[in-house]
Amino acid sequence: MASFQMLLDDVEEANDINAEQEADLKKFEQFLGKYSHHHHLKESVLYRKSIECAKTIEDAHLVESINKEHDEGDELAAALQKVVNGLVSPTFNSEYTVDDMVAAAKAYLLEECHHLDEEDQLIYPTISKQLSEKELEEVSMVFDAMDKPKQQNIAMMELASDQLISKYK
Repeated sequence: MASFQMLLDDVEEANDINAEQEADLKKFEQFLGKYSHHHHLKESVLYRKSIECAKTIEDAHLVESINKEHDEGDELAAALQKVVNGLVSPTFNSEYTVDDMVAAAKAYLLEECHHLDEEDQLIYPTISKQLSEKELEEVSMVFDAMDKPKQQNIAMMELASDQLISKYK
């Protein structure tokens, strides 16, 4: 997220997108479209298992609410993808401006950073207390099965992510 924020800051400052930034925005747009959605599907499996094993109703509601945030995040990501694609596509869509992209990106980044903090500070510690080693292993096996048919896409998205991170440090 930090690398995307740095790219966004550069674009916002110039109020223009150069060819190199255009290529990087395309990579980020592809990352959103492929990797993030797949990641959310995997987390949903973990969250469903957690809700099944919840020791309190509060824990179940907490995990359920964070899972619903995935839908909101996916909607923001889709809106951002649409604007980015409109700006960097070969048939430029004048319907969108750089300001539109910056606004959509800021909304996405704000929500995603908040969501990641919640997961790290609340959800994952709660789940680690709820699930046994055996249950975590079962979830891991489901993850492996979900990843297997998408290995090539995952590898491509991880490479693109690594490239953007190293470029925008």
